[in-house]
Amino acid sequence: MNNFNANICFLEQNTNSLSLYINSYMQGHSILRYRIKDNDRYTFIPIESPLVTISNLDQENYYLFSTAKDLDSFNEDEYQIYFLFENINDTVDKILNNISFIKSYDILEDIRTFLYKELSINPKQQISYLIYKYFIEIKDIQPNEIDTIYNILMVVQKYDNNKNIFWNKNISENFSIDYHGSGALNTNGLISKIVIKDYFGNFIKTIYTEGHYYIDLSINKAGYYYIYVYENNNLINKLTFIQFNDNIKAKIWKNKINNNEYISLLNEQYNITYFENIILTEQEKQYFIEEMSKNPTYPLVIRPEINDIGNNNIIISIEDYDLLKTIGHTFYIGIKEQDTLFIDYLDNYVDINNKTIIFNCNKYFLNGEMLFFIEDYNGNIVSELTRFSFDNDYNDYYNKVLKIKSNIYFKRLLSFVQNKNIVYKNFINSSIELILSNVTNHNYLWKSLIEFILLHGTPEINKNEIIELILEDFINNSIYDNSFYNEPIVYYRSTDTLVFPPSKKNNSGYTLVISTLKKSSNSIETEYIQSYNGAIDYSIKPKGQYIFYAIDNDTYKFSGITYINNINGEQCIFNYNLRMESI
Repeated sequence: MNNFNANICFLEQNTNSLSLYINSYMQGHSILRYRIKDNDRYTFIPIESPLVTISNLDQENYYLFSTAKDLDSFNEDEYQIYFLFENINDTVDKILNNISFIKSYDILEDIRTFLYKELSINPKQQISYLIYKYFIEIKDIQPNEIDTIYNILMVVQKYDNNKNIFWNKNISENFSIDYHGSGALNTNGLISKIVIKDYFGNFIKTIYTEGHYYIDLSINKAGYYYIYVYENNNLINKLTFIQFNDNIKAKIWKNKINNNEYISLLNEQYNITYFENIILTEQEKQYFIEEMSKNPTYPLVIRPEINDIGNNNIIISIEDYDLLKTIGHTFYIGIKEQDTLFIDYLDNYVDINNKTIIFNCNKYFLNGEMLFFIEDYNGNIVSELTRFSFDNDYNDYYNKVLKIKSNIYFKRLLSFVQNKNIVYKNFINSSIELILSNVTNHNYLWKSLIEFILLHGTPEINKNEIIELILEDFINNSIYDNSFYNEPIVYYRSTDTLVFPPSKKNNSGYTLVISTLKKSSNSIETEYIQSYNGAIDYSIKPKGQYIFYAIDNDTYKFSGITYINNINGEQCIFNYNLRMESI
């Protein structure tokens, strides 16, 4: 533990104020000073008790704090907090709008209205306690309302605790809270004692814990509690714990048991069968198993890329943003913390409105291991997960994942092609290493392979035939609808125009995906066209190789696939699971 940083413990943050506990008060420190980061102007406050509240803060920024015995004793060590300046109603909305699997929207909105009213009277009230108070006072509560309030309370207490763990991370190693049963802390073994009080400050008990890595809180009585965590007699955190009645506790335990059983099944299901010649650490194996369990079987888009840009900000890049934009629905970046991966209602969401998104993790008090994914407006995950933390680099792990997924793809493809043409199988097999040297994701390996064949194919292979096999394998291993259109595609030879008819479903229409390698080009270009429930006309007059398939905007099912090569006067047309007429 850093002895200086233990001088100050973060307790609470309100709309325009911060509450701190000054451990160094007991060592005779009598002055607190603070400043905004990158600003040398200090404000000085006398310390008259360990509890200090700093009011009238009006700028969102990093604030730096230190204490001393007198004005001449300050040194350069400072404690940093990011002050989140937001309206209290915005805080309420941020929390409630990130709760999924709501069974009673009426109760959710009633809680929102209740919080607006209560906090307008006193904005310093604890949001989680107000919701708990609402819960215990409500009359004739229904089962679906209990489930909704339980989900809300679990989210809001985790929000409170994330905030305090996040801002006090400099004075102790991270630890986690187990909300099941009578509550527990998973720690670094350095916590010396825990003091438990109720919301009104009434003492419940002290637990001496030094050297213990798992601390059972043994809170059995239903209620709202504060957990004060000490290390070497310094307060290093203040946490919230809500205990429920026996019926709800049984539900929580059932969820935990189901999750543990699910993880055990996953360990058996993904029993290292794909890892041959790829050395994964035990931790990486667990990462892979967890991600495989949450990833969609057929991802619609590439997983988001996450990069640290400083000050707890990240940039999220969505490579397939143009596809999502063309489909036209609302899509989100979903963010889970590692310990909530299998808890459906504990997520954070960010609207996708650009190819890149700057996300301030300070606003959600996220700092540990996080998982990012793309989700649609119905809660369907449509990308694989990306693991990220500020303390770890996962590039080596994801390079191994790419090799694993590439192995899966090429094993499947080679088995399929071998039954059709052994020469083509040998050509693909001999090209894999070169192809993978320029590939950064596995989702479009089929496209990278076709591009390689078109640019580097040898005389002994028929490019059109081998491409047809690759496309057939691609569609057969996607979710496709073999009666996607309500009538055949029409090819007008006189104008070199294809007309793609409306989809059979005719709900939100479909998105036509066109991948083209034009004559004299060295790479495949992809464009997207929205059908808007009508037909789509597309000219293939420019010489090149064209690949067409459609994606239903509601179900994300694929149509069959069309391949056209009109270079050098060739007129190769291949359709798989589609009808086409030429006129």
